[in-house]
Amino acid sequence: MWDEFLYGYFPNKPSFTPEYYHDLTVKIAIITGSNIGGIGIASVKLLYEKNCDVIMVVRHEAKGPTAREQTIKEIPNFKGNLSLVGGCDFVLNFEFDITFVLSLHHSNEIYR
Repeated sequence: MWDEFLYGYFPNKPSFTPEYYHDLTVKIAIITGSNIGGIGIASVKLLYEKNCDVIMVVRHEAKGPTAREQTIKEIPNFKGNLSLVGGCDFVLNFEFDITFVLSLHHSNEIYR
């Protein structure tokens, strides 16, 4: 019983850390909550560092470009793409369509 109690306060160190992640060159990830702070932008940075194509979905369109530029500045020499989609309309009315995702992927190559 005490072991479980102490484990809640002092968990083991993770054995599978980002250094062991594979290259994600051909993968596409959609991350919501990708504003300047929080777990969303941390996930974006981790996936972008592993060359994943990331679609950042932000609630407020004004904060999105700042987060995108900050991520590109912190991780400059990687092959992944960062696309930005903002506004609540996207999140509320989104019906997953692979052609939409591929069009974002294609349009991001123009800005690269």
